[in-house]
Amino acid sequence: MDKKFHTFLTANNLQTRPGAQHGLWLAFLLPLAISVSYYRNLEVSSEIYRLNAVLSVNLLLSVMITIIETLQKLSSLASKICLLVVVAATATILTVILLKGLLFSLLISFFVTFGFKKSLFTIIKLFPRSFSFGEACVCAEGLIFFMVSFYINIIAHKQSQNERLGSISTTVIQIGLFGLGLICLTSYYFKGILCRTIPFYIFIILSLFILIILPLHVVLQRSPILWIINLFTADRNTVYVFFYWILCCIVATLIVRNQIEDGNKASTIVRKTFHVLAVAVYLPGLLYCCNLLYLASGVVLGIFVGLELLRILKIEPLGPILQDGFHVYSDEKDVGSIALTPIYLLVGCSLPLWIHPDPCDVVDSAGFNLLPLTSGLLTIGIGDAAASAMGKKFGKHKWPDLSSTFSSEQA
Repeated sequence: MDKKFHTFLTANNLQTRPGAQHGLWLAFLLPLAISVSYYRNLEVSSEIYRLNAVLSVNLLLSVMITIIETLQKLSSLASKICLLVVVAATATILTVILLKGLLFSLLISFFVTFGFKKSLFTIIKLFPRSFSFGEACVCAEGLIFFMVSFYINIIAHKQSQNERLGSISTTVIQIGLFGLGLICLTSYYFKGILCRTIPFYIFIILSLFILIILPLHVVLQRSPILWIINLFTADRNTVYVFFYWILCCIVATLIVRNQIEDGNKASTIVRKTFHVLAVAVYLPGLLYCCNLLYLASGVVLGIFVGLELLRILKIEPLGPILQDGFHVYSDEKDVGSIALTPIYLLVGCSLPLWIHPDPCDVVDSAGFNLLPLTSGLLTIGIGDAAASAMGKKFGKHKWPDLSSTFSSEQA
């Protein structure tokens, strides 16, 4: 199977991350998680979440067809026919069961089915050697879910009148990330001009105002900056948590600075200190101010993407510093053009929050349901760090064709 898969990638000039397994199981993870989450939380699932649950089944079928085609067990024509059948079936479900309009159902089904395949191969081509095939599938699926939710929330204006804190936070995150995506695309296509410091910062300031601040003001019908400030100063616990997070950020910055000054490659143990910091940041947020954590996780994702843009374009004064940090902290996941390690840590810890239909209501009303929201912390923040530490200290024998040891897997 690996040989056929490699042949397909080579024939289509697709370069996945060297040394990594294809990770095909990852391609099914996000749609399955959303489907199960919908089934387990029917009473709090919104109309948009029900739609995404149906589309997740569409994506599961689309992934299966794409993988079968990739393994050269299905011709391109047969694959397209199968995908059209998936479009028709999805549109029928949306029309008959969810009572959506026929045209809307057909268009969104077509977008999800064929948009996934197009996005998948575009991501691999834009960022060669950065993702395994399974990781690229997760990115493509996340992009599809984001665009569908963005269209319904913002463009179709279905949820703008919802005054719930979580709904407003979702709107802020969606408009912010969409605007940032447009900024990144523009920077990519005009990097010859925008790689210079002054034009870049002028472009960033204007873009932030036109693409993010102004649309948020129109949709929310209030100042987004004042709304965020009010959220961060809502009560004493929120203020305490906010300043505690600032302290954690200072600690992380000092650790990076010391490692850069040392000049040596960070060891596995040193890198895993950021996993400990992630746990220290997320647990108080989940317990005391879930909505603030939900908003902050989306904002920090945008900040990470923005910093990565500065690093790639080598924009002064932060670009060279970020490159030095990348050099000392990069590992086997960072052989491509982008730094995936910090983004993976953030997404891994935040994903249970992002894909839950109403995470903060569950936390506020029933503490025993906190466990699903901490699954990212338990696996990435604690489990992965413990496995790496055990493997580094006690690991001697490695699994065949893998870099992990028996000791790390047992941990």
